[in-house]
Amino acid sequence: MVQEGDDGEADTIKSEFNIPNDAQTSLTESAVQEIFWVVEDCDEIRSIEVKGRFIKTSSSGVHFLVMTLDAEFMEKYKFTIPRVTREGADVNVFFDLPPPPSAKGTKDNMFWKAAVAPVHIPEQPHDGNLVLKVREPLADAPAGAVEVKSFASYSEGEEHPMVSKRRVAAIGKVFQYTTDAPTQDKKKRKRLDDDDDDDDDTDSEDDNQETSEANPDTSTKADKMNTVAKPIKANGTQKPTLTQKDIDHLFSMNLFLKDFLLGRGFNSLLLRDDIDDLTSQLSQTALHSADGGRSLPQMPKVDFFHGTDLHMIEVVLSRLRPDAKDRFTRYVKLIPLGLISIFGFAGSGKTKTLAITAHLFLTKFSLVYASVPTHVATTNFASRCYRVGRDIVEAYNNTVPRIPNVRQAETNKRY
Repeated sequence: MVQEGDDGEADTIKSEFNIPNDAQTSLTESAVQEIFWVVEDCDEIRSIEVKGRFIKTSSSGVHFLVMTLDAEFMEKYKFTIPRVTREGADVNVFFDLPPPPSAKGTKDNMFWKAAVAPVHIPEQPHDGNLVLKVREPLADAPAGAVEVKSFASYSEGEEHPMVSKRRVAAIGKVFQYTTDAPTQDKKKRKRLDDDDDDDDDTDSEDDNQETSEANPDTSTKADKMNTVAKPIKANGTQKPTLTQKDIDHLFSMNLFLKDFLLGRGFNSLLLRDDIDDLTSQLSQTALHSADGGRSLPQMPKVDFFHGTDLHMIEVVLSRLRPDAKDRFTRYVKLIPLGLISIFGFAGSGKTKTLAITAHLFLTKFSLVYASVPTHVATTNFASRCYRVGRDIVEAYNNTVPRIPNVRQAETNKRY
């Protein structure tokens, strides 16, 4: 260690052990402390749920378990994870959280034996950073009754439906219209119609429950047959009031709404745990290709560039750099539902781009409301948004619209 003395010169201070026993004691205490903290970290890791995906192998009862540990997790346990995940190390894969301290006598034995495998799996590309080779236990083992979904490949898991069956059944029931034929005789049917005109318009929840649960995602043909709404009764008789064109329109609208509520097409994009995976998916939307929109789900899109005030839109976009403007406009034309995501490294201009985007949402100059997680970030964004808005207003007032309005065109033509 080097320390500056009173005379400005650098003094060297040497630390040494007086006897060999002191050095031995220090090394022993250091090793014990290191082991203690490894045990503490392993105890914390045992209580953290980590998602993984099972992949089949050529051996029966043996699976690869691919996991993606996020950066925060890796940073927190950076001294322990390399020790316990060395290639070939024996580990346990638990399927439940540890029993609470109050549950005395309860064994923590709901696990399968596994070993750390190489991250690279031949002919099995994946984006995980930890791979385990797991062997199923015997049927009479404590965790022998645990069943896992194992895929033939890692990519096959991306296409696996991630929406719960209960939700699919509930939404499928909402958009299911039935016109069951009456089972009563004509006289009894007519008497029921005369007594209560509202009973036939109310669907019984029990009638369709078994069908919806058993087949939550009905076929297209069945959907089209059941999309006909309940016919309106007139003078005690039931007559269909919908034309074939109306039926086709209802059918297409119901399919659209059903797919929207189920999130169909968005599973592989939005249900990701790691933000790196999300950004990689967004970067694969092929913004440079002419038909890049085909790679995105067919969802409604917001037209930001053909509003009522084209001059304002032109001025707002002029605040971007020429290269960024071209990339930004192509991106905004492709994204669905007006959900604009802005990513970038520190100092890349994210805040300015966000402020410009906020003004692009405005139909006229007015206040901008923003939700920011911290006070410092709020002040930073408010200041940047004000400066950008001031520049936009000044440029708007000091420039002539590129496309004159109708009144100006008529005036120029007259004179």
